Amino acid sequence: MTVKSLATLPTAFLAGVLATVGVRAAERFMATRSLEFSGGRILTVYGVVVAMPFVLFVVGWDLKRWEGNYWFSDAGKADMRQMWARWAAYFLGGLLGYAFA
Repeated sequence: MTVKSLATLPTAFLAGVLATVGVRAAERFMATRSLEFSGGRILTVYGVVVAMPFVLFVVGWDLKRWEGNYWFSDAGKADMRQMWARWAAYFLGGLLGYAFA
């Protein structure tokens, strides 16, 4: 399994759900331990729970995306449309996770 195959609609949806639930769980964990949820802690939580899954499961990690004119080619435009669909799934998953967390 390659890293590019991780970026699908179902995985993007689950990443959205788990991102919201993970942030809420971290907030509750910090509150029960009387720790302040600010500064470096909040950046670490958002980086691990929100940003990394977003890059892996929504954007996808593919080196050809860093080439100069990739986004203006036909393959790049098709990839962009799929990426926006995954972003919508991630957003809807985040809403669902927020409703249940």
